[in-house]
This record gives sequence, C-alpha cells and structure tokens, in this order.
Amino acid sequence: SKLVEHTTTLLASVPFLLKTFGGGDAAFMASPAGLLNYSFFGWVMWMLSGYAVAAGLNITANEEERGILDVVLSAPLPRWRVLAEKLAAHILVLVGIVLISAMGMVVAVSLSSVLRDQVTPGQLVVSAINMLPSAILVLAFTALAGVVFRRRNTAMMVGTFFVVASFLVETLGRNLDTGGGLRALSYFNYYDSATVMQHGLNVGNVGLLLGAAALLTALTVWRFQRREIGI
Repeated sequence: SKLVEHTTTLLASVPFLLKTFGGGDAAFMASPAGLLNYSFFGWVMWMLSGYAVAAGLNITANEEERGILDVVLSAPLPRWRVLAEKLAAHILVLVGIVLISAMGMVVAVSLSSVLRDQVTPGQLVVSAINMLPSAILVLAFTALAGVVFRRRNTAMMVGTFFVVASFLVETLGRNLDTGGGLRALSYFNYYDSATVMQHGLNVGNVGLLLGAAALLTALTVWRFQRREIGI
C-alpha cells in the first residue's frame, strides 16, 4: 500500500503524464487496474487501429490496384452487396479479435494473485468490447479513403493519418484543457479506456462512434456506386 501511495503522489505531481496517457486520476493510475489499463488497453487500440487500416484497404483499394476488382464486380451482384459483405466479414474478424483478447485477459488476470482481487472479469470484458466501435470506425474511414482515392498507398496514408491525427488531437486537447472542443474530433476521446475500466461502457460514446461508422459506410457505398472502376 505504501508503494501505491508513493506512486499516486508521484503521478499527481506530474499531471502531464496522466493527461497524455489518459489514465484518469492519479489514484486509479497507480492501482493494479490502472496499470493494467495503461499497459494493455491504453495501447492496444494502436494495434487494432493498424489492423483496421489494413482491413479497410481490402474492401476495394487492394483489388482495384491489382486490376481484379472489375472481375469481382462482373458477378451478378449489386455493388452495395459486395461492399456490405466485405465490411461485414472484416467486422466479424474484429469481433473475434476482441473476444480472444477478452478471454486472454480474463485468464491472465485469474492467474495473477495481485490482479485477480483488484480487477473483475466484467471490467476486462467491457474494456475489450469498448475497443470494437473505434476499430469499426477506422475500418469504415479507410474503406471510404480507398473508394475515393483508389490507390492503395494513398488510401493507406490517409487512414494512417486519421489514426495518428486522432491520437495527437486527443493528447493535445487533454494537455491544453480545451474540454470537448478539440478532443471531440478524435475517436480516442470516445474510446476513453480509463473511464470504461472504472465505470463501464459509455453508451453515448459507443453510439456516436458506431453512428459515425455507419455514415462513413453509407458515403462509401454512395461513392462506389457512382464511379468507374480502374483497370
């Protein structure tokens, strides 16, 4: 307990660290749940976002650059269905990744004598589910970039920029104490893993991220229906 008290005091004296890493208050950050949140849930979104960018390129950009998308679309299927099935398949993969992550964390924590009394399976499952809306948003954004820019490398740069810019905006917003103004532009603001670990899912944030993803998907379908396919 003395170690936790010293750690809490140290973190409280360096507010920049708390704001940059989004760890909540100093007491939470110094607790086993806070350290788990920082070491895993605070960083796993980067990896999941990277996968979502790569998956988004598979919707149209990769096949169009290889010159095979026109062959795929020669099948007697409407374009919207091709996009919908590809998006659904990659979302199912994301769901699988999240479920495996949740099960792995539950097992790992149950084997730790320090963590199993401090972190509940419910906290881990909810925190894992919280990763899904942000990942779906990145997937939808990259899919739209692929349809708009067509070229794989361009779409990949745009998707990567979206992820990096979102993190920088969130970090800058926290440290400048700009409230919701600047940070509202970042999906990391709505991911907010520390708050979810402490208080559970924020239904409003989940709905906002999924609603934005649905809007991006609709724009992707609309754009894809109205342009020629590169050969």
